[in-house]
Amino acid sequence: MMMRRMMKPFRFLPMMVLLSWCLSSIHVVVVAMETSSSSPSYVPSSVAVWGSEPTQADRCGDSHRNENTTKAVLYAIDYACGNNYLPPQAWQRGANDAPYEAVFDLSIVGAGIGAAALVDRAVGDGSRDKPPIVPNNAAVALFEKTSEIGGRLQSAFGTGGLGMTVTPFSPELSWIPPMEYGGMRLNPFVHKRLFNLIKKRALYHGEVCTADADNATVDCVSSLLPMEVGNIRYRTLRPASEVGKWLESSRINTSSALYEAKDCTNQACGISNYGIDAIANREGSPYDTCVQLVVGLRYYYNNTVNTTDVPDLWIDAMSRLDKSNCGTSDADFAAFDDKVGMPGWCRLVRMFPDPAYAVISCSGYDMDVNTVTYKGVSSLMDEVVNANNASKLFLLKNGGMQRLAQSLLFENGQVQVAPLVSKDLVAIEVEGRDTTALAANAAREALNVIAGGTEANNNDNNASTTTEDDRESPMLRLTFADGSSVLTKRAYLTMLPSDMTQVRGLESWVPVVRDSLTPSMAVKVGLFWPKGTDIASLLGLTPCVPGPCQRIILDGPSRSAAGDPWMVRQVWLWDANSILVYQVAPMSNMSFAAHQIAKFANERGMGETVRIILTQLREGTGKNLPDPSAARLKTWAAGSLLIDSPLEQPQWERVSDAMRRPLGRGIGLYYGNSEMSSNLEMHGWVEGALDVLEKNVEEMQLAA
Repeated sequence: MMMRRMMKPFRFLPMMVLLSWCLSSIHVVVVAMETSSSSPSYVPSSVAVWGSEPTQADRCGDSHRNENTTKAVLYAIDYACGNNYLPPQAWQRGANDAPYEAVFDLSIVGAGIGAAALVDRAVGDGSRDKPPIVPNNAAVALFEKTSEIGGRLQSAFGTGGLGMTVTPFSPELSWIPPMEYGGMRLNPFVHKRLFNLIKKRALYHGEVCTADADNATVDCVSSLLPMEVGNIRYRTLRPASEVGKWLESSRINTSSALYEAKDCTNQACGISNYGIDAIANREGSPYDTCVQLVVGLRYYYNNTVNTTDVPDLWIDAMSRLDKSNCGTSDADFAAFDDKVGMPGWCRLVRMFPDPAYAVISCSGYDMDVNTVTYKGVSSLMDEVVNANNASKLFLLKNGGMQRLAQSLLFENGQVQVAPLVSKDLVAIEVEGRDTTALAANAAREALNVIAGGTEANNNDNNASTTTEDDRESPMLRLTFADGSSVLTKRAYLTMLPSDMTQVRGLESWVPVVRDSLTPSMAVKVGLFWPKGTDIASLLGLTPCVPGPCQRIILDGPSRSAAGDPWMVRQVWLWDANSILVYQVAPMSNMSFAAHQIAKFANERGMGETVRIILTQLREGTGKNLPDPSAARLKTWAAGSLLIDSPLEQPQWERVSDAMRRPLGRGIGLYYGNSEMSSNLEMHGWVEGALDVLEKNVEEMQLAA
C-alpha cells in the first residue's frame, strides 16, 4: 500500500519509438519520461542496431523471425508495414456441409443499391409474404470490388471502414439531405419502387409516407425535401454574336417572369407558365424565352405534324422552325406563325442566332448539338428545368441514397450478409459446359436485334434452353483477381456493362454493349466554406437546404478570358455554406466542361482546378466570392454512365431482355443494373436498377 502511494504522483508517458534510418544502420531509441521536471529520465539499455540494410522481409512481417529484434521495433515495423486502412475482412456461411468451403446458393457481385435490394428481397424484410427466390436458411454472399457499399451512390461525407456512410453526429444534420456524388434525386410518382423502399425505412422512425397523384403532393416531410429544379438564374459569357443580345443580357439577378417559386414542404415548389400564350404575348425573361423554344417546338410536333414526320435529331427538328423559315417581312412572319400554329413564334426564334444551341446552353447539360435527339432534349428540359410543369423531384434526408442502400443489408439491426470487399470478379465458368459458347449464343440474339433482325435464336448443345426454370443449372464457379474462387448455384452480377464484358467467359457481349449503349461521363465538385460565410446570401439566392432550391446555370466560351477551359455549368446552392458544381458530358466532345475538370484535376491537381472554378464563378456571378476552405471532386470516367442508346425503345427492350441472362435461360446467371432497365429513361437512375431487379426476380421465383 505504501509503495502504491509513493508511485501515485508519477505519470509516465507512453513509450516512444524513434526509427532513424541512417546510411546502412537503423538506430532505435526507446524513451520513457516522467512528467515531473525534477525527476530524472529513464533510458533503457536495450537498443538494437542492425549493421546492414534490412530486407523488405526484415521490415515487414518476417522480422518476427529475427531473434535480435526488440519487441518495440517489431510493433513499429508492423504498424508501418501493415495496411491499417483496409476495411475489415469478412466471411460468409456456405451452403454445404463443410462450413468453411465457399459454396453458396446465391452469389451477388457488386454492392450497389440493386444488389442491396436483392439481399433484402432474398433474406431480409423484402422476402416476407413473397414467393421465395432462395431456399430456407440459404447461404447468400455479396462480393464487392471496392471497399464501399452503394456503388455509384456515394455520400459527400465519405464512408468509414465498414463501408457505412459517415454522417455528422448531430440530429440537426442527420435530417438534411447530404451532398451526394451519384444518384441523389427521386420522383415518387415515377420512381415507385424506390419510393416504396423509402416508405419502409420511414416506418422505422414512425413516419407514414404517401404520394397523392391526383394532387401531386407527397407527404413524407421527415424523409424527403422537394428539389426545385426550375428556379434558375442564367448567365452566359459567350459573345452576343453567338447567343444573341437578348440571352447575353441575362444576369444572376434577372428573375423569371414565367416561373413561380413557392416555399413548400410536400410538393415540387415551382409552377411554370411556359406555353404558346406566353409566346404570343411576348412574355418572359431572357432565360424564359430560351425555355420557350423547346416548348414551342414540342407544341408544333405534337399538334401540327404526323408523328412519323417528327425528325429524330434535335438540330433537324429545330431547323424546320428556325428563323430561315420566317422570311424577312412582318407579313412573312405572320404567315409562318400561322403555318406552325403559334402567333409570335418568328419574333421569338429570331432573337437567337443559333436556337438549337441556345436550348442546350439553357439546359445546363453539355450535349453534342449535331447528334443529340429531339426527344432527348425535350424530355431533359422537362426533367431538369420543369419546362412542362410536371417535374416532381425530391432529395432524400437522413444519410441520403448511399445510406439507404446500406440499410437494406440489415434486418432489425442485424447483418444478414457481410459484404466481402476487394473482390474483383475476373472469370465465370459453368461446370461441365462451354461457358464461352453459352455467352456467344446468348449475345447472338441481342446482336440480331441490333442488326434489325427478328428471327429467333437457334439453340445448340451448348446453348441455353428456352425454359425460364434454372433449377437444373450446373454450378457456377466465380474466380476473383486475388486468386480465390467460389462455387454457387446462382449468381447475380450488377457491375456496369463495360465491366461485365471484361469478365472471362462473357467477352461475347462486347459488341452488344458497344453498339447498343452510348457512354457518358460526369463530375461533381463540392465547394465548402466555413460556417458563417453564407455564400447563398452573398449570391442573393436560396439554397436547397432548407429550400426551395435555387441554382445558377452558367455558360462560357471554350476558353475563358484568362485562357483557361470553361469548367462551370450547373451551380447548385446546396446550403448556406456549400456549392455543388455538377456536369455531365458525352464522349463525342472532349472540350465540354466535365471533361475539362477531370483532365485538369488529373494533370494539374485539385488546387489549380479549384482556382479556375472559383475564377469562373466570380466572373459568371459578378460576386467576389471568398476562397473556400475545402473542395471535393468525384469523377465518373467514360462508360460509368450509359444513359443514352442509338436504339429505339422497342429494340432496346429486346436487347435488355437478352442481356439480363448473359449465358441464356436455363443457366443460373442473372445480370442487372440501371443501364439494363428496359426503359431507356431509367438509365442512370436508382429506379432503373430496381426495375431490372424486379424482372429478374420474377424469373428467379419461377426457378426457386
